[in-house]
Amino acid sequence: QNEFATLIREPHNQYDSNAVRVDNLAGQQVGHIKRTCAAALAPLLDDASPWAPRIEAVVSGAMSHYNVSVTVNVWGPPELFSATAAHLKVFGLAL
Repeated sequence: QNEFATLIREPHNQYDSNAVRVDNLAGQQVGHIKRTCAAALAPLLDDASPWAPRIEAVVSGAMSHYNVSVTVNVWGPPELFSATAAHLKVFGLAL
């Protein structure tokens, strides 16, 4: 709990092409981001441009075999705030 995590895109996941795996800092998989949130985060994680928003994840709640609670912070240039916020809003998420 309250441990930094790494978000790993899994574009070839057989169940969801937007899949985002959550690994702890030891490299062990602790879960996946929910499908609806993964659809919003996948394009941000896939953007390798130097000005793209960056994602920071912290395992923030109880974990079980099927669920992991993750707090996600999005960092990026202020001039991209509006576009990033609009993108996330389409998926019901807010900055």
